[in-house]
Amino acid sequence: MRPQISLVMPTLNAERFIAKALDSVPRALVNVNFEVVIADGGSDDATRSIAADYPFVRILDGTDRGLYDGLNRAIGEAKAEYVALLNSDDVLHGFGLSKLFNALDLHKSADMIMGGVSCGPVFDDSGVIYSQTKLSLPGLAFGIPAINARLFRASVFHMVGPFRTDLGVGADREFLVRVLLKGVRGMGVRVPTYHYRTHAGSLTLAGDRDARDRIWRSDIEVLGTILKTPVLSAQQRRTVAQALSLLRAKQLRSETRSGNAGQRDKHTLSLEDCARLPMAFARWLQWRGKLAGY
Repeated sequence: MRPQISLVMPTLNAERFIAKALDSVPRALVNVNFEVVIADGGSDDATRSIAADYPFVRILDGTDRGLYDGLNRAIGEAKAEYVALLNSDDVLHGFGLSKLFNALDLHKSADMIMGGVSCGPVFDDSGVIYSQTKLSLPGLAFGIPAINARLFRASVFHMVGPFRTDLGVGADREFLVRVLLKGVRGMGVRVPTYHYRTHAGSLTLAGDRDARDRIWRSDIEVLGTILKTPVLSAQQRRTVAQALSLLRAKQLRSETRSGNAGQRDKHTLSLEDCARLPMAFARWLQWRGKLAGY
């Protein structure tokens, strides 16, 4: 029987958490036919053997050239009409994707739907946040993309194109900007859907300076790429430029704290940022801790 939802998962040496991720799938997709398509990047631990024990998993042959190349490979092999992204170290909330599927299947005018997100080292239902607004460029420039809390019609990936593989961990932000500019229609529901696990090995949620710098470098490159998009309006261009300026200031402040950019006082530099970039700082305060939109 053809699956109704394909969950796509890139993996690389994920033996520590992958079983918990896969165990959460049947609890999230009740009364829905599904598959999990895994693109493995050449794991040399027990990742593949653990995943192979699950009857709903398909492991693709070959290896990929990184996280987003793996996602593109898995999406290309997905058999279902609907596609969602699941990281090998995260967990799905119970019944969440089922409710997103039922809502999106009912609302034929929408192309994607977004639920609620939680984040932390331990999975629980507390602290779930939801998008309060539609997807917007200010939200994508300053907010949290949370692409994994979304369910897409597979046609969106044909319309928008694949993830870029040259932008590091910010490629999901750039992808959602293309989603926005292509006029993909979204909707949001107040349903706990996705839990991002924070842990020391996470690319983006390790909580240390290296992870923050990795995100900042990638997002600076992403925003610079977006600025080159010819279809942006003057207002949209100003919004992206504000976010880019603020990210560069954050990066400089981080370097100052670590002693890599001279001995200027970290608090003085922060106050300078606020005074020099008042509109950008106001936008950052507006979107701090908020999802980018549905």
